[in-house]
Amino acid sequence: MAPARGCRWLLHILAAVSPAMAAENVRVSRTGPVASKADFEIGRLAEIRRLTEIGRLTGLGGPAELGGPAGLPLPSKTPIAIYETRLFEFLNRRTYQDLKWKRDKGIRDTGPYIDGNHYGTPPSVRVFYSPEMMTWLMSGRTTEIPDGAMIIKEQYSWPAAPHHGKTDSELWDDLLSWTIMVKDSAGSHDGWFWSNPSKDGRTKNNHHYEVQGDNYIGFEYPVSGFGHYCVRCHAATKSPGETNEFTFSSLRNIEGFPGEPILFRVDDSWLQLARQEEKDAEDVDLSNEDRLVEVSAKAAHPNCLGGLGQTQCSTQLNDLFLTTFPTVSRRHEEDVLHMPPVTHD
Repeated sequence: MAPARGCRWLLHILAAVSPAMAAENVRVSRTGPVASKADFEIGRLAEIRRLTEIGRLTGLGGPAELGGPAGLPLPSKTPIAIYETRLFEFLNRRTYQDLKWKRDKGIRDTGPYIDGNHYGTPPSVRVFYSPEMMTWLMSGRTTEIPDGAMIIKEQYSWPAAPHHGKTDSELWDDLLSWTIMVKDSAGSHDGWFWSNPSKDGRTKNNHHYEVQGDNYIGFEYPVSGFGHYCVRCHAATKSPGETNEFTFSSLRNIEGFPGEPILFRVDDSWLQLARQEEKDAEDVDLSNEDRLVEVSAKAAHPNCLGGLGQTQCSTQLNDLFLTTFPTVSRRHEEDVLHMPPVTHD
């Protein structure tokens, strides 16, 4: 008799359970020097039981039920402006929903919200997981995540409570931005490409800039790239395998899996603020430009991008330099070439 659909998929996943994974399970529970063949089989059987229980609890019948592949190129092999264009189109069309990726059980808080202050890092979030990510999570998180896997974090205003019970159409209206992780081991040491675009965002050419007073206009922090500030928090993670994958992802957050997402204290101060904002909105008619600035301020990770803008260094001649290099002549500031930003090189 042929195995049932769910069993066939379980066998498919188990084929990816490498000896290193099983040995890792053995090393956790064993104090001896080297795992024997019997120990290896015990570790493998434990993995079979764990995956069987996941299949029983979730009712997932096969890889197709984890959604379709993104179909995007790898960012390390694509000019960043071109990759951003494709990525942002993928996001603004919500293609990941059309592909039926698995997602969180709902919008959740990322930190406490007390007396009108948010103490999380990103805003309220709902995360979507590509099929490669789901396979990694369901396999015990002990292998290396394959290139092309994606984590898409939809970001909403904090706290999460006002968004509960809304339809997908209503949530789209409330969506501020995304934070994206794309696995690309060739791009950097941590192996991830990071991006934090706002809704309807477009790629920017950071080569264009101008000087206004004491400020350079155009030296904006790049929306996407390798080695971004995101690593400051994600470096705190530790995957159970030999390879650290720098992600906080957990099955407890995802629809169809047991457990509850981590909860944070949220008081009722947001209700008072919401009423006040409604009253203020009746008294003030913001222009479209002002509304865009207001939304953009909430769209990014506020605690990561809260620094002051870049300011121009004071300009002065260095007589010691000119004495040391007499072939360099004195010239007016307007005759000196400025080095442009290089974020898209």
